[in-house]
Amino acid sequence: MQRSIYLFVALCCFSLIAEAQKFNVSGVAKDDAGLVVPVATIALVHATDSSFVQAEITDDEGKFQFKDVEQGKYIVAIQAAGYVKTKQQIDVNSSISTLVVTVAKDNRLQEVTVSDKKPYIETGLGKTTINVDQAATSAGSNVLELLRKSPGVIVDGNGNVSLKGNGVLILVDDKQTHLSTDQLADYLKSLPAEQVAQLELISQPSSKYDAEGAGGIINIKLKKIKKRGLNGSLASSYGQGVYPNTHNNANLNYKTEKINLYTSIGYLHATGFMNQDTRRDYTDPSTGVLTTHYDQVSFMKETFEDYSMKLGGDYTVNDKLSAGISIDGIYHPNHENDVTRSVITDKINNIVTYNNTTNKRGFIRHNIAGNAFVKYAPAKDQQIDINADYVLHTSDDYQDVTAQNYDWQFASIPGDVNLHSEQPSYIESFVSNADYTGTLSKTVQMEAGLKTSFTTTDDNSRFYDMQTGIPVFDTVHSSHFVYRENINAAYANLNKKFGEKVQAQVGLRVENANISGHQYVQDQSFERSTTNVFPTGYISYKADDKNEFQLNYGRRIIRPSYRELDPFITFISQYSYSGGNPNLLPAFRNYIEFSHNYNNMLFSSAGFRKISNTVNPVNVYNAVTKAVYGTQENYADRFVLQLSTNFNKQLFAWWMMSSSIDLYVNQYTIHKGNARLANSVSADAAMQNQFTFNGWTIDTAVYVATGGLQNLTERNGKNIYTSFSVAKKIMKDTATIKLSAEDPFDMYRYTLTKDWQGIHSHSVMGYATKNISLGFTYNFGKKFETRQHEHNTEEAGRM
Repeated sequence: MQRSIYLFVALCCFSLIAEAQKFNVSGVAKDDAGLVVPVATIALVHATDSSFVQAEITDDEGKFQFKDVEQGKYIVAIQAAGYVKTKQQIDVNSSISTLVVTVAKDNRLQEVTVSDKKPYIETGLGKTTINVDQAATSAGSNVLELLRKSPGVIVDGNGNVSLKGNGVLILVDDKQTHLSTDQLADYLKSLPAEQVAQLELISQPSSKYDAEGAGGIINIKLKKIKKRGLNGSLASSYGQGVYPNTHNNANLNYKTEKINLYTSIGYLHATGFMNQDTRRDYTDPSTGVLTTHYDQVSFMKETFEDYSMKLGGDYTVNDKLSAGISIDGIYHPNHENDVTRSVITDKINNIVTYNNTTNKRGFIRHNIAGNAFVKYAPAKDQQIDINADYVLHTSDDYQDVTAQNYDWQFASIPGDVNLHSEQPSYIESFVSNADYTGTLSKTVQMEAGLKTSFTTTDDNSRFYDMQTGIPVFDTVHSSHFVYRENINAAYANLNKKFGEKVQAQVGLRVENANISGHQYVQDQSFERSTTNVFPTGYISYKADDKNEFQLNYGRRIIRPSYRELDPFITFISQYSYSGGNPNLLPAFRNYIEFSHNYNNMLFSSAGFRKISNTVNPVNVYNAVTKAVYGTQENYADRFVLQLSTNFNKQLFAWWMMSSSIDLYVNQYTIHKGNARLANSVSADAAMQNQFTFNGWTIDTAVYVATGGLQNLTERNGKNIYTSFSVAKKIMKDTATIKLSAEDPFDMYRYTLTKDWQGIHSHSVMGYATKNISLGFTYNFGKKFETRQHEHNTEEAGRM
């Protein structure tokens, strides 16, 4: 096996050394009215002696490409029937952009115009658009790395993505991914950045989007299929940290004039871990006297696999009507072994108990999602989209908890625990929506739509006491929770331009939610029906070609996830466990933001948000068992002031830099009151650099944070995360080999301090972030550009 790996690396290195410094020059031919020019002859000659290099004929969409062009100065000449022959000099180097070659229909001689189709970064109402295919930043990267280079986006060491300090909803082509946080990070790592056309960073989502969410939205727009035939890609990587991991996926796409068929398969195998060192004190709130102290050390190791597959197809009936269907599934077995050792002392530091707890737990998860859509364009500048989605998540969880207790002389004492649990989980969701977009006049556009969803969750957590060897049902820790939810929504947006400088948009979304829950073991139930209104508003002013200002406002709802509502128990140790709270209510966020864009290079913003009735983690101390139970409750209002600055620029043809600094002022007050409970000032900063030379691409990234309030009861500490990669395109740009190092110096640590009603704890956690990986990607067929429709269920993000 080692010899095979050495041979693979040697062959790749040989390919890298042998590869000459050559570039592909792509472009499109258009006339002076902006229409494409098919069947035009495009010639490339040396600028020094006019010697011929190569020539191409534009296709039906006016596109052409010169392959394997050496660096230097050239003349591009275009000739077509009915047009004037035109030419101009260009420079071919690592920063060459897509060419737009313009030719005149009249008899005047006109030079070729060479320009970028779009700037790399653009701003719109409530969002920033990254035109990924306009720069070399995607070469050899994955989408998670691409997000790290985007203004206002932070990706921490665990792959959690935030936008301007808020949790964010990730969409692919405007649709949900149906993936948990961990699964989403793995998916983004496996998705090549070269398949991405745009990233939309939406800090203030319009009324078109679901009102659910504390933060914004990142919409990943994949490249569209334009060339017919068979296309595909293969990608594989092997990584080594403390434990090995591998990512593998394959994509296949076939397109004709009417039909587009696609499939993809993926396989992931990895082992992760967490080291956690926790010190906890309990002080009696009534007397102020320390009664109990805990020293707790945990090691949690999980090994998991992820098998995924997608099948789908689209059919274009005519230029007005198209339809499609897709289905994808995930099989995810996970096995974890947690070991926790605790020392419990009394108020004068006498050892009360030594405790050893093991929790052998895991699950086998099956996810299935299906989508059907119809698109209809009844008239020019009008479109109707109808989607129907079905999502089914099933999971068979288990926990085997064994705990032994000893006195200060390590003699066994009463109080041991031996529990076995079976926790089948079932989540089913049906969603349908219809959306209309249209132009009412030259300056006014409209969006409107309807949506309805029905969701049922059934979690049956059965614990059995196994101390006698005969299972005895444990009513204290067991729960059977059934939750039903129906959400109906309607929205409308109006967008109007006032001349060339001012643009405004207003929107309104109305959502009716009907929910019910029943806890069968304790026989508790609830029903709630609410209707809420969510307005949005935007106005932008373009002062000149370099300065644009924007003011926006929006209201959103933060619904508890289904897991947060489920009271099932998860053990860390006999004296530390957690569960959900079925009595949680949604929180509401109001956010206003002022931003400035200078020359699509320097972005500054100031935002203020209030979150009412926030959901916060709390701890409950049991004086008899000395156990601490963690759950969540609605408590307090949160106020956040944020100042952000982002700088993104291609400093030289070989150097692109992206940097950001964010400052946050957090304050929590008593719910519906004025007393301040907690506050903090925190900051984070990130810098990414990309260097391209002699066909190589080198990326570096560093992220630092001072730490601050995460919620009312928790405050994290400072941390730092670094990454490095080097990539090279080979085999005439059809393949990429890449060597990456994530957290190479093992510097990332996450610290968390909790304070609540006499319980104070401080934890230091280390994760499997250190990883060195070697990856290989190969694209075959015509130039691989793909766009496949995804699913559209906000409900899946809360599963």
